[in-house]
Amino acid sequence: NMGFHKIAKYYYTPGWHETGSTLEVFFNKPIFDSLEPRLQTILETAAYRMNAWTLAEFEAKNNEYLQKLIQIENVELRQFSSDVLIKLKDYTNEILTDIIVKDTASAKIYKSYDAFRKNIKQWSSHSEKPYHNLL
Repeated sequence: NMGFHKIAKYYYTPGWHETGSTLEVFFNKPIFDSLEPRLQTILETAAYRMNAWTLAEFEAKNNEYLQKLIQIENVELRQFSSDVLIKLKDYTNEILTDIIVKDTASAKIYKSYDAFRKNIKQWSSHSEKPYHNLL
C-alpha cells in the first residue's frame, strides 16, 4: 500500500509505462541441461504454471484494488488524451531506437517483440477487444 491516493485524486489510464508485465525465470543453462528430462519438465511446468497464476492474480487484484480506490478512497478514473498518448509513444520510440542502435542483443529482442506485437494487435482487435468493449 503506497498511499498514492492520499496525494493524487486522479488515476490516469492506460498505464503507458507497463502495458503488460514480463514474467521470467532464469536457470543456469549448463546445470539445467545436465538434469534428467523428467526434472527439466517439472521445472518448465512449474514456471509455466506460476506465470499463468501470476497473470490471473494481477488481473483479479488490479480490478479489486481499482474498485477500492474508486469506491472507498474517492479516486477519479481518467483517461489520458490522444495527444498525450501519442507524445508518450513518440518518446518511447525515441528511447527504444537509442537503445537498439547501441546494443545488438537489445535489437534482436526488440525485433522479435515488435513482430509479435504487430501480429497480436490484429488478433486482439478481433478477439478480446470487442468482447471487453461489450461488457
